[in-house]
Amino acid sequence: MSDINEEITPKIPSETVEPPICSTSVRIDKELIKRTGRALRIVCLIALIVGSVGLAAWIISSTAIEVFQEEGLYSGDSELAHRLLNTLLWGSAVLFVCGLVFTLSMRANAKKSLIASRENVYRFYEYHFTVTDLREGENLGTVKTYYSDLAKVRETKEFFFLYPNRVTYFPVDKKKLTEGEIAALKRVLPLRKK
Repeated sequence: MSDINEEITPKIPSETVEPPICSTSVRIDKELIKRTGRALRIVCLIALIVGSVGLAAWIISSTAIEVFQEEGLYSGDSELAHRLLNTLLWGSAVLFVCGLVFTLSMRANAKKSLIASRENVYRFYEYHFTVTDLREGENLGTVKTYYSDLAKVRETKEFFFLYPNRVTYFPVDKKKLTEGEIAALKRVLPLRKK
């Protein structure tokens, strides 16, 4: 029989440390921000241009209709013309304002991101990956995320974008990976089949 005062220590299985499938890092700098935000910048530029052209068309059209009505050259339905012009005005204004707001906010966020030297270090394992956030060389923390917990994974020609939620993403630069590492990531990442 064992003594009641005997200390019982539970046996905890030692955690085996698996080697990562691959490791890489990405420096959060001006070049990365340009490369990852290129499509959004193009959409914002198109919205600004279409909105500007629409506003110019509204000014020209509304002025022309007024002149033609005063001269007696326009005898059409002025109510319909004014509704169409108002639709053109509001649609163009919305496009212009959205393009402007997104362009300005992208620039502000880019400047804010570049205040400190930042780098994300990624380590990919069979069922999860870790991201270590370094700022000015100081380790601010490491986040472990299981692939099954990702909201979305998107692959482009240059990047894997890993979304832990619907807004935030971790960019993984494919230029820094070998063909074998890219194939290994495609195997473990929950990419949607096209």
